[in-house]
Amino acid sequence: MTNIRFDWRWIALIVIIALIVSGPTLPWPVLTLILAASGGYLLYRGWQVWGGGNFSSKRVSYWRGQRIEMHTSRKASLPSLRNIRPALIYLVIGGALTLSAIGVVLNRLGY
Repeated sequence: MTNIRFDWRWIALIVIIALIVSGPTLPWPVLTLILAASGGYLLYRGWQVWGGGNFSSKRVSYWRGQRIEMHTSRKASLPSLRNIRPALIYLVIGGALTLSAIGVVLNRLGY
């Protein structure tokens, strides 16, 4: 028997797509909120996948039974190609949704 795992993000994705498709019938503040929230979440996930979620600056080692915490300087480096592809997908789609939200606001303000 296979183990089926439920992920709430699929339900959220379907709801967000349904709301965006019905965009012309929604009030513009609601549409802007939906676009900005979903774009912000995807940008956050892209940053995590890229490697920005790891801010640990301590390295722990043990010597003769004692715990020694050493502070390390973290160098900025590119993640592996395995992490770049999904991160770029998240970042591009999240950026497009965020820019769409900005575009809706600017359109309503008359710019």
